[in-house]
Amino acid sequence: MTGFLSPKNLSLASVGVLLFLVSVPRVHRLAVQDNQRDAQSAVRALYQAVTTTSAASTPQELAVGLEERLRDVRLHEEHGLIQRHGYLFEVASASGLGDMVRAWPVSHGDTGAAAYLMDPDGTLRVHANPAALWSGPLSSRPTGHEPGWQLAERPH
Repeated sequence: MTGFLSPKNLSLASVGVLLFLVSVPRVHRLAVQDNQRDAQSAVRALYQAVTTTSAASTPQELAVGLEERLRDVRLHEEHGLIQRHGYLFEVASASGLGDMVRAWPVSHGDTGAAAYLMDPDGTLRVHANPAALWSGPLSSRPTGHEPGWQLAERPH
């Protein structure tokens, strides 16, 4: 037992714990950033599917169409929402202007933070969502009229 508590083993254990404490938050932050990038690409793909379809599509049809382009797509039938990775997606009517696509995190802070909105004209906007206004299937839906929306950068 004394060998187990030797200064060498205690030092190695301390270094291991320190590495763990530093790396876990960093890995989580990278996962959240990855979910947010994926959400932007899924919003664009869903918008393209909606604008190229002549008839109104159901959430089920949209989920199947999106699944043909992207992995990890599923439908929340109870709420009529599409989920991909850590984000929820919905197609909604924008007051007679056409359809818009919106996305928000499944769990704010855990799966993502920002919300996204693709306007009927194809403009992608992002909201930092610092107060977690949109989080989960039961939250309110972003409309684009809330303060804080900005144009999203185009992918390189």
